[in-house]
Amino acid sequence: MLDEHQVARLYNLAKASTAQWGFCKSTATIWTYNVRSQELYSLACEIAGTESLMGEEILPTIFSQEGAKLIESVVKNEYYFWKVASEFTSYLPETDLAEAIQRAISEIRNWHTRIGVNRFVAQNGTMTPQQICQFTAIGLLLWSDSTQNWVLNPLWFWGNEFAELAIAPSLVEA
Repeated sequence: MLDEHQVARLYNLAKASTAQWGFCKSTATIWTYNVRSQELYSLACEIAGTESLMGEEILPTIFSQEGAKLIESVVKNEYYFWKVASEFTSYLPETDLAEAIQRAISEIRNWHTRIGVNRFVAQNGTMTPQQICQFTAIGLLLWSDSTQNWVLNPLWFWGNEFAELAIAPSLVEA
């Protein structure tokens, strides 16, 4: 469990990093532990009470095993990782770590549901270029360099029937 100092440290790091990683908001990237900042690593070591950790131990140390697995399954870039981390801190220290991650993701999803998921789903996968730009700008769609395709951001569609939908440019109306 994080103490108040560690929660504040994570919050400050997450806020600064959200701004830093804003440029990748609309991309689906493969992210690994090695792109985490030194400050996150240092925080994980402090929480664990050790001088060093393996890369795969960083997220579970901060967010719990269950929370780390959830993050890895629904967060597809640095921007949204830090967005979730920032929201996560608002539920601490009163809430269990895994529950705090679930609540953080739910809160972010609730906000985005209000701004576009329902309109997006109503499009049924067929969109104009302007609609694709709009949904990409608000983070519902991500551009995947590896597939050269738009994909749904699993952060918004996690756990529902749209989670596997991919929107190919060839399906877009002219």
